[in-house]
Amino acid sequence: MNLSHLEKRLRGYTYYQEAKPLTPEILSVILQDKIKEVDLKLAKEDIIKFIKNPSSLEAWSDDLFISAVKQMSYA
Repeated sequence: MNLSHLEKRLRGYTYYQEAKPLTPEILSVILQDKIKEVDLKLAKEDIIKFIKNPSSLEAWSDDLFISAVKQMSYA
C-alpha cells in the first residue's frame, strides 16, 4: 500500500487531520479501532445476499480483520 497516497486521500476527505504524518503504526491503530466498532452481525446481514457462499462469512471476526491489518505492507 502506498502510505503517502493514502494519507493524501484521507486528509483530502478529512478522515485524518493529525499534524504528524501517517505512519504504519498510526494506521494500524486507526484500523483496529474501527474494526472493533463494526457490528459484524449487521455487516454480514447487509452483504449476505451478494455472496455466493454465505458460509464463508462464518470466519469473519475482529481477530480475522485485525490479523489482516497486521499483515499489511507499505510502500
